[in-house]
Amino acid sequence: MSVAASGPFDGHGLHTLTIAGPMAAIALVAVAADLRAWSRRRGIGIDSWLMGAAAAMSVGAATVHVVVCPEHLREAALYGAFFVTAAVLQLGWAVLAVRHRAAWVAATGVAGNVAAIALWAVTRTVGLPVGPEPGVAERVGVLDVIATAYELGVVVACSWALLRLRRASEEAAAETGIRSGQGSLVGRWDGGADEGNEIFAVNDTRSHAGAGRAAVELLVRQP
Repeated sequence: MSVAASGPFDGHGLHTLTIAGPMAAIALVAVAADLRAWSRRRGIGIDSWLMGAAAAMSVGAATVHVVVCPEHLREAALYGAFFVTAAVLQLGWAVLAVRHRAAWVAATGVAGNVAAIALWAVTRTVGLPVGPEPGVAERVGVLDVIATAYELGVVVACSWALLRLRRASEEAAAETGIRSGQGSLVGRWDGGADEGNEIFAVNDTRSHAGAGRAAVELLVRQP
């Protein structure tokens, strides 16, 4: 399930790609910094950016799989079916990642792409046990490296987002517990205050009654 390095990736094209790659990475870092500053001003959380980036990379991997699908379909129907299924799943997950910023979506992205990377590693080291050439390792191609890089990027972004989402959930649960405890303490304090007021009122009434009886006894004793 490999793709030959042909066309623009031969000779000078591959050399140009090697030079342009680091430059593109630096440009992406600069753009990411600007986007982060802009998102802070607009109140957009980093979790949204992480899931959006993961969705974009998932679309990139799916695009590569669609491009190489005809070649693998000619090689074996099983390979072609796999690449079609992989592209559909990656596109579908990208839609979920954009619409639902949830922990289960991030976890699904991690699990699915880790499985895809592991399968790619097996095909490039020991080969698959099924197919037209079972047990034969395939050579590494430029396009499958690009697709695997996209998938690795999805794993990193989703793992980061998953950690942040879980931390936010734990902090929210802790804050809820603190507020609940404060409410309980306030309720007990108010209840104690009411009870103290009632006791004071009873004692005050008893003191007035005692004073009245003492006045009556004093008048009776006078000649």
